[in-house]
Amino acid sequence: MNEMLSTIWCASDYTPTAHRLERVVPQLADRIRSLVPASGTPHLVDIGAGHGELAQLLCDSGYQVTAIEPAFRMRETAAARGIARQATWSDAVGEATGLETGSVEGIVSNFGAFMCRVPEGPAEWARILKPGAPLVFSAWDNTGFLSDMTDRMLAVSGGEAPHLHWREHVHERLGEAFTQVQVDRYEMPWEFDSVEAAIEENETGSPVHAFMMLALGERAGELREALRTCFSEYVDPSTGRVRGTAAYLIVQALRAAA
Repeated sequence: MNEMLSTIWCASDYTPTAHRLERVVPQLADRIRSLVPASGTPHLVDIGAGHGELAQLLCDSGYQVTAIEPAFRMRETAAARGIARQATWSDAVGEATGLETGSVEGIVSNFGAFMCRVPEGPAEWARILKPGAPLVFSAWDNTGFLSDMTDRMLAVSGGEAPHLHWREHVHERLGEAFTQVQVDRYEMPWEFDSVEAAIEENETGSPVHAFMMLALGERAGELREALRTCFSEYVDPSTGRVRGTAAYLIVQALRAAA
């Protein structure tokens, strides 16, 4: 599983996407800090740590952080930029962290944990969390620009996108192992200078899109045209900019008592 995830998430540079997602990092950090005071250096786990922006902020706030990131390119980028050097980096996955049962005082994730398989992911999170410890993660919603774009892509490639449906299935997916489940919906701008700039960024700065292009081979042109059609529908005629709004969630819950 690690090898496949690394293949997908190393298919291109992640930096442009990471920059877009950085705006959610303070929200997640504020949530976890309100639930787990930093006194005593509590142990937090960042699932899908990416380039380490969230892990860095948590380390700076006084937490002991384990950064779970299976994609070697992500870890190498974080190391090269000196991000979250205080964290303990792991090439494990969110469904099998390798951490001790009941050893973690909080799990947090910026668009990483929501991609984990169900039920394996939530079962692993419940296993490593102490009773009463919080789980806080961001996830895409199945409304808005990114959801529309994903639907257009899947119409070409086939398949489904279960990671876009946390809002509807959160209680089912987290199950009885979690309590006090809360889901809050937010929006962020998702814009590009032009249609062609949008296509270029998605091919060179979004690993999932780059991987899909490679996987489709001779049919990659179909995907590119589907994206061009989608982006064209979001063009502001007065500026030529692609102007979308990405809807996202912050999911919060507590590990139920054993």
